Amino acid sequence: MVEKSTGVNMRKIMKRTPVTEKNVERSFLLDEKNVAENIRSIIGDDGIRSFSRKCGIGHGQISEYLNGKRPPGLRHALAIARAAGVSLDWLATGREFTATPVTARLPADHPPLAAAAETPPPLTPEEQALLAQYRALPAADRPRALALLKALTP
Repeated sequence: MVEKSTGVNMRKIMKRTPVTEKNVERSFLLDEKNVAENIRSIIGDDGIRSFSRKCGIGHGQISEYLNGKRPPGLRHALAIARAAGVSLDWLATGREFTATPVTARLPADHPPLAAAAETPPPLTPEEQALLAQYRALPAADRPRALALLKALTP
């Protein structure tokens, strides 16, 4: 069973890794090679010790992540991502996550979308003057002005 999005062979991972709470937390980032490369690119010329101080993780553990001995667990992955100013998505995959807006998945003639797409008519000069007067009122007087307008409306 190879996961299409990452190319990771899940059966192979499940056979070599006993299922314990600690290992489940550690196996958060499955593609150890990709994660190691991403951490390496984050560290750059700063050095492992300097980066480990920045993210609050021992330099020995950072070395293990870089050498592919084990992937960082969620807690350390978060610390690394925050210290580097990258997302967990980027740390795990090298790509940023981009969500598809719900509106992109709905047909253009979907009733709520069609109504939202309609632009209201422009304000008349009288409406513009009324709005300007309302905005000029002190905030405390605005509710009374609205109440007065509502009382005048048939």
